[in-house]
Amino acid sequence: PLQPRALVRWPDHSVKLALIDTVVPPAGAAEGLTLEYGHQVKRAPVSGGVTVADDGHKLLVTAPTIRMEFDRKASGLFTRLWRDPAGQFGPQTLLTDPGRPARVVLTDAAGRAYDTLGAPDKVEVEEAGALRTVLLLEGHHSDDNGELFTYRVRMTFHAHTPAVLLSYRFGNDYSGDEFALLRGIRLELPLAVGDD
Repeated sequence: PLQPRALVRWPDHSVKLALIDTVVPPAGAAEGLTLEYGHQVKRAPVSGGVTVADDGHKLLVTAPTIRMEFDRKASGLFTRLWRDPAGQFGPQTLLTDPGRPARVVLTDAAGRAYDTLGAPDKVEVEEAGALRTVLLLEGHHSDDNGELFTYRVRMTFHAHTPAVLLSYRFGNDYSGDEFALLRGIRLELPLAVGDD
């Protein structure tokens, strides 16, 4: 399986630099890798890849062993997370507490907490492919009375990796003093474990 993307092109639009995602056979495997190119080469379909379902309100990203739900009106992170090695997602494989979505919390010097809950400014599938899919979420950390700092979250899903890469950045768009002091920053991931 192969997922190519042209990063830079020559003036004639031919590819100068490409990013190629593939699955490398384990060491010692009898098969090797061969890269074929040209108009006559047909790419084989990827089985068990990453898929994205979008109903305009929620995004559902599914990889072979992980599924995440993103709610455009509720959170700048995912709202539900499932994991099952067999890819059978249901109530029994839900890892997160449905009533408490994951969030990043910034605490300012006065102890006031701002988080990524609430509608993000942007939810975008930056790259959609069967081997790799990248989701971008942007917004402001907020509380009931205001906002503090922007956030940018990228979540990268790989078809053959039982994990999701999360990249989080915050930006200082605070218009007050030149410097803003923070007491802390944390990622909260409430899990649905047991009956309590």
